[in-house]
Amino acid sequence: MDIHNPATNEVIGRVPQATKAEMDAAVSSCKRAFPAWADTSILSRQQVLLRYQQLIKENLKEIARLITLEQGKTLADAEGDVFRGLHNLTLRNPFTRQVSVSSLCRWSCHSGLTRA
Repeated sequence: MDIHNPATNEVIGRVPQATKAEMDAAVSSCKRAFPAWADTSILSRQQVLLRYQQLIKENLKEIARLITLEQGKTLADAEGDVFRGLHNLTLRNPFTRQVSVSSLCRWSCHSGLTRA
């Protein structure tokens, strides 16, 4: 499938179009992976999301450039999109917030866990 720059209609890339079998395989893979993720500790999940956040920060300019090519936005608008996404990941996701000791204690008490 061709990817076009909407500002110029130039073909800027090609991506394969997934078949139904490939989509079904991807969904099955996700279903198999979910139990392991569900059993992952909150602190481990936090580390994954913090790393994701760091990768976005490190690649902000490139991500914005690709958004500009794919969507025809100005670079400033595309950078704003990336910043807003990063803001949502940082501030609205409980795993990326700083977790205090007292909040961990409150969480453990409510979840039936006790201190050693």
